[in-house]
Amino acid sequence: MKKIRHILLFACSLISASCSDYNDKAIEKIITVDYRGQTVLVLDVPEENRHHLIEAIEKATVPVLIHGRRANYRPSNEKNLNGYSMKVRNTDGKVARNADGRCLGCSLYNNFPFSIAKGNLLIYNFKHLLSEDEVNTFCKMIPSWKN
Repeated sequence: MKKIRHILLFACSLISASCSDYNDKAIEKIITVDYRGQTVLVLDVPEENRHHLIEAIEKATVPVLIHGRRANYRPSNEKNLNGYSMKVRNTDGKVARNADGRCLGCSLYNNFPFSIAKGNLLIYNFKHLLSEDEVNTFCKMIPSWKN
C-alpha cells in the first residue's frame, strides 16, 4: 500500500511539474505603454530583446526597504513624471507579476527619454529596440522626448 501511495505521489508531482512548465511557455509577455492606467500602445519588441527590457522594469520596481519594511516615498524625479508608464502584461491582458506578487511596471520620465529609470537613476535605454514608427509615436505622446 505504501509503494502505491509513493508511486501516486510521484506521478502527481511529475504531472504538475510538466503542466507548470507548459503554462510558463504558453504565457508570452508583451510590453505596453499606458497613460494613466489605460493602454495606448503595444510595443513590438523582438523576443530576444524583451528579456532585457523586462529585467530593467523589474529593477525599477524593486521597493526601497528601511529596517526591513517597504517604504512609501515619492521618487526624487516625480516632477518629471508625464503620466505614461511601461507595463509587462501576459497575453491575456493582465499585468504580469514578479515572484513577490508586485505588478511589473515603471513610470516614464520627461528627463530620461526612451529610458527606464528609478528616481534619478538611469537603468536602461530602450530606444534601440523600437521601430522608427514607435519612436515617432513616443515623440508625439511625450513632446519632451523630441530632442
